[in-house]
Amino acid sequence: MTRHRRAVRVPCPPKRKPPWRRSLAGNRLFPDYVLCTPCGDCTLDIRIDDRMYPVNPGTLRNESRMLKFGVEVDAILQLIGKQPQHD
Repeated sequence: MTRHRRAVRVPCPPKRKPPWRRSLAGNRLFPDYVLCTPCGDCTLDIRIDDRMYPVNPGTLRNESRMLKFGVEVDAILQLIGKQPQHD
């Protein structure tokens, strides 16, 4: 006689407010936060380490590292520019 094991569903952790930290160094901003991303019945908590630097008066450089269990899973580099106003 063969016994079959029944799959056990592990509940998701309770909803909580993600931690948020930031630091300033001169004109640079370093926010560090957790992004709660839905994945099926649960959420994945991915730590985001941002670094924002002004390049010139109209441009901001944003470097983001995404970490899960202390391992970098992705990185994003953005240049955010100010559009000139047309009258």
